[in-house]
Amino acid sequence: MKSTRNITLTGLMIAIGLLIVSVLKNFGGQPILKLFSPMHFPVYIAGLAIGPIEGLITGLFTPLLSYLINQLPPSGPLAMMGELAIYGLVCGLGMRYLPIRMTK
Repeated sequence: MKSTRNITLTGLMIAIGLLIVSVLKNFGGQPILKLFSPMHFPVYIAGLAIGPIEGLITGLFTPLLSYLINQLPPSGPLAMMGELAIYGLVCGLGMRYLPIRMTK
């Protein structure tokens, strides 16, 4: 990681991912968590806005900590850790290396 800003934003994205899962677990229950995958969005945002390494780290730690705190995902964190880590890395690499042109 390059700066204190990136470290702070990565921690914030992990915290947001944990908060979203906790709120939906307590107020929506399991049906809403199966329909709506809340851990994915902070990982996407971390990859796109902060960078590929930060997206990878967010994707690794969010499911692990969520499993330790909320026991979600119920099948264990390993599969989702791999999935979200790849999502964060690919989003970050895509944002860094793909040319995006805004036209009027």
